[in-house]
Amino acid sequence: MTDLLTLDLKGFAEQGVSIQLKHPVTGKKLESFITIQGADSAEYKNAMIAVSKASSLSDKTDHEADGAKILALITLGWTGLKFGDEEIKYSEEEAVKLYARFGWISDQVFSAVNDRKLFLVNAKAV
Repeated sequence: MTDLLTLDLKGFAEQGVSIQLKHPVTGKKLESFITIQGADSAEYKNAMIAVSKASSLSDKTDHEADGAKILALITLGWTGLKFGDEEIKYSEEEAVKLYARFGWISDQVFSAVNDRKLFLVNAKAV
């Protein structure tokens, strides 16, 4: 018999997971972590709808900016990010800027958002 609570992907995705960023060229693990919700979360679906509606009201569609906004809406926080000597404090506004400026970070986060296996670690909490 299958216990569906062990496969509650929506619930697990909404809890979020922290991913460790990797250097964009070498793949070496960095001392930076971003906590995100997954693609099965209601927040992700709501972010997709909200950004899509806002984009449809505009004459010009900027897919990169739309992607940055979606990722920002499902980002729960981060640690270990700075510009020079200044630590970047998490906020939705800072997340949008981060994802828009650093495509390699958005790529890693987007990949993780869609990797259901990452969110199954939350199954242990059930």
